[in-house]
Amino acid sequence: MNDESIYMTPIPTFSQSSRETEFQSQVEYSSDRNEDNNRNHLESGSFYLQLTFNGNRRLNGPSSIQLSSQSLENEARRYEEQLTSSQDTLSRLEAEVAQLERANKELSSESEIGDLMALEQVIHRLEEELAQCRTSAISSSEELVLKTAGAKAIRTKRFETEHALRELQLSICRRKLEYATAQALSEEDDVMGDSTDEESFISVLNLPEEEERITMLQNELDELTELNNHALSEAKEAELRDANRQNELARAQVDMEQRISMSRSECEARRQNLEEKRQQLEINRSYLNAEELQRKLYFLLEQLQEMARKLPLQYQQRMPYELLSGLANCLLNETIFRIVEGLTEIQQVTEKQLLQQRLKLLHRHRAEKEAVTKKTPESTTEAEKNQVANHSVELKQADMNLILQLDQVVADQQGTLEKAGVPGFYLTSNPQEIQVQMYLLEFILKLGKESENNIS
Repeated sequence: MNDESIYMTPIPTFSQSSRETEFQSQVEYSSDRNEDNNRNHLESGSFYLQLTFNGNRRLNGPSSIQLSSQSLENEARRYEEQLTSSQDTLSRLEAEVAQLERANKELSSESEIGDLMALEQVIHRLEEELAQCRTSAISSSEELVLKTAGAKAIRTKRFETEHALRELQLSICRRKLEYATAQALSEEDDVMGDSTDEESFISVLNLPEEEERITMLQNELDELTELNNHALSEAKEAELRDANRQNELARAQVDMEQRISMSRSECEARRQNLEEKRQQLEINRSYLNAEELQRKLYFLLEQLQEMARKLPLQYQQRMPYELLSGLANCLLNETIFRIVEGLTEIQQVTEKQLLQQRLKLLHRHRAEKEAVTKKTPESTTEAEKNQVANHSVELKQADMNLILQLDQVVADQQGTLEKAGVPGFYLTSNPQEIQVQMYLLEFILKLGKESENNIS
């Protein structure tokens, strides 16, 4: 026997074990109950995982119930009528969708949004101008305060100079009076002493100096008067300018506040209008999404019916319209495709591992046979002979173990898809029911690939 014949040894087929019979007796589900459970799972939106097919490997199972040709023709006509009505509904929905899309384009135009943004920019510019006006008014008031303070300082200095000048003039007048009185008394009284004459002479000699000081103070007073008049005129002009500017700023502020208030009112009205249009747009979009889901449902149902027509008649009868419709509704959720793909990958990895285990066992058997063949009959022990003789039994037990593991994978997959709410999937070991589930899985994988191609 060559290497290929060893590696290609087929896995033997076993009859149904007691474990399968016991398992099948524990799990009995009616089709109606299963469909209700699937719908409940689908409505709750709680998707889980599991896929495959459990059961014995018998080739000759009971055949399906055969329907008469007349009933098949009636059912075909009924399906055609349903398809025609669905196509009419689809065309009507497509017309409504086109109308809604045109309405959405009108609602989603950016002209009003641009006008609203321009209006908000105008409001922002007016607020900046109003802030500049207020800043200018504050600076003008500060300038007026400074000039008023300068005028007050000059006025105070002028008053002080006038007071000093008056005191000096009063002192001069007093001394002139004393000098005149002294001259009059000297004529009457010649007996006065020399000291009195000297003091009077000193007082008289000081008069020119006092006159010069008076002249200087008078000039300074004139200069201060001019400065005071100039400062007063500047202060009056500043007050007048400030009053005019304050009036202009007040009018500008009132005008800007009115314009800002009007702009804000208009902006708020436009915002409300845009919000109403956004709400209408969201309503239209949600309606479009619902219509899109409806079209997708019709497409999936049509594809499933087309694939089901290609199956053998006995399996077509096990896929009624209700089952295909429920499956199409379930496939609207993209999670189902990902669940099936994940379970397929898990199954492929498991099968590869089991194949490696079987090949490893075959390699060991081959090595043991070669070791026994190389020895002479006298040197071969009885244990080695028994070990080689038991190779077929050991391989049969290993194959049985592999089949049990595959059955467990199938049961896990059935349970996962049942929990995910996929119609037609439940725990069973019936070969025909398992074959129906395999066809359904094939449908799901094909639709998943078509969906990926459409997206790409």
